[in-house]
Amino acid sequence: MDVGERKTAMLVNNGVKHPPVLTSGILTPEIIQQFQITCQHHFNYRKVADPDKKYREAWKTLLQQHLAAGRIRPSSSPHASPAFLIPKADPVVLPRWVNDYRKLNANTVPDVHPLPSIAEILSDCGKGQFFAKIDMTNSFFQTRVHPDDIPLTAVTTTFGLYEWTVMPQGCRNAPATHQRRMFNALRDHIGSICHVYLDDIVIWSQTLEEHRQNVATILKCLRKNKLYCSPKKTDLFCLSINFLGYYISANGIEADNKKVEKILDWPVPRSAFDVRSFLGLVRYISNFLPALAQHTLVLNTLTTKEADKDFIWTPAHFDAFEAVKTLVTSRECLTVIDHINMGANRVFVSCDASDRCTGAVLSYGETPETARPVAFESQQLSGVELNYPVHEKELLAIVRALRK
Repeated sequence: MDVGERKTAMLVNNGVKHPPVLTSGILTPEIIQQFQITCQHHFNYRKVADPDKKYREAWKTLLQQHLAAGRIRPSSSPHASPAFLIPKADPVVLPRWVNDYRKLNANTVPDVHPLPSIAEILSDCGKGQFFAKIDMTNSFFQTRVHPDDIPLTAVTTTFGLYEWTVMPQGCRNAPATHQRRMFNALRDHIGSICHVYLDDIVIWSQTLEEHRQNVATILKCLRKNKLYCSPKKTDLFCLSINFLGYYISANGIEADNKKVEKILDWPVPRSAFDVRSFLGLVRYISNFLPALAQHTLVLNTLTTKEADKDFIWTPAHFDAFEAVKTLVTSRECLTVIDHINMGANRVFVSCDASDRCTGAVLSYGETPETARPVAFESQQLSGVELNYPVHEKELLAIVRALRK
């Protein structure tokens, strides 16, 4: 098949019979992935580097496993991308196989199928009383590579050249291909009883009996579309779950305790890089932290290029650092807005501005006094904004809140 004749970068095509939806055995995928490349030249990167001898046995084991499962096969392809191993924290666990497809990806037409909005997922899930989380088994390996394109996936290993018959990790369009497949399988139920984010599925329900029906419905769809789940990583009939780094329960949405503990255990920064890393982690849970910008204002001065060259940590920076940790300790549990069954509840947006920051809170309830927070927003003022009169700063706070 000529590249110009291919209509899409990834093609999904249904196949034939599959074993049960919950399985931990060898998979026989029937979905096809195609590549649309921008040029025809061979992707020869470099010869395989001499590996550390301690990884040779790991290479043998991984190659044998993938060969036995039919995921790879010996190759005589003119293409060759590097493959290497990344050791796990536990030395007993096999290292992770990584493919370096940078040059192949640079010549692959991108598949722009979007990932779902995490905010939308949390908003829907937060309405439930019972929850389930389903994790796919080797999700990318459940998609076959088109026979014409298998040579493009060839990788050099310690023990020769091999090519993937299933969609390997590292391909540019692999996430979009898998997300499309999952969306097509569950499209009738997404947003009403479930959401899917790559290889993770969340299901929510109001009653136990409804949950039993919803779980059965989703599993039936997965079976019909020949998608496999991991029993060990699947949690059903839960009162709370951890999904996409958030803790979801009938009480609302909370920040992941692991991220919170990591923030609270963060040592005093010694470089601008440390400050940037700390603030990046804090901003991940910024929706739970009111007036965060007031506390990060001082720390932001140590994230510049100048701070990379001349890093000076002062008592003011330490106080701000500890203030952020205190704020994280007293973080809020957020609610969600039920746009369908609002009843007497209303949505409130409260805004404020100080000399150097703006802030806002979105809340939901019957009155402003009894409403629970849905999300917090705060930003630093910069440039000409610092010279705005008070009423313009307050107007800017409203504009920023509405944009958020």
